[in-house]
Amino acid sequence: MPCLDHFILDLDVDQVLRAEAADPTVIRARQPDLVRVAAQALAEGHRLISPKVLYERKSVASVGHEWLELQGGLKLRGGSLSNHLLHAEEIVIVLATVGGVIEARSRALFDADPVYALALDAVGVAALDALTAEVLQIFRTEAGAHDSKVGMPLSPGIDGWPVDMGQPQLFGLLPAEEIGVKLTETHMMIPSKSVTMIFGMGRSVDEEGIACDICVARDHCRYRKVG
Repeated sequence: MPCLDHFILDLDVDQVLRAEAADPTVIRARQPDLVRVAAQALAEGHRLISPKVLYERKSVASVGHEWLELQGGLKLRGGSLSNHLLHAEEIVIVLATVGGVIEARSRALFDADPVYALALDAVGVAALDALTAEVLQIFRTEAGAHDSKVGMPLSPGIDGWPVDMGQPQLFGLLPAEEIGVKLTETHMMIPSKSVTMIFGMGRSVDEEGIACDICVARDHCRYRKVG
């Protein structure tokens, strides 16, 4: 099972502010103290994150109504999977994490300094976003070299693929314990700064769209509102 851990994430203060669901331009103009707090949190947070990625590739055998059959006869179920992976020749299943140290540090500081603790937590969110983007770029580069394409990444929680259906399926395909991630009985990941996703690869895969458009939280997500 391939595991990647060579990432050096290049984060900036604006990414941390966005991870706090804030507009960096507005914050810089109105609350410069928060910018300084974010910069301080970023400096510490860089030392606390430990990016790791586990992934598995599977050829697609067939696609049916609300299911996707992989090599070996394994079926993934979910309406969104069959809709958005219809033209995939293979899929990549990914589990990424930045580790649990940064969130533990944030929790420990919250009572004494909640503003800084939240900024530190946002560093973890920004780091996970950056890690996800790097993983996708790795596969897009590989796909482009073979006249292929990478489709929109899908994570449990989108329309037609609820968390309680999707997370057990993906954790059943990946030895998550190898990178220190586990799934609780309520289908939450520990550490929480972790993400699972699946995306298709192939010559006819549709590259358009973003997962926010099909997320069940799209109408009230505070992060989407600030881009």
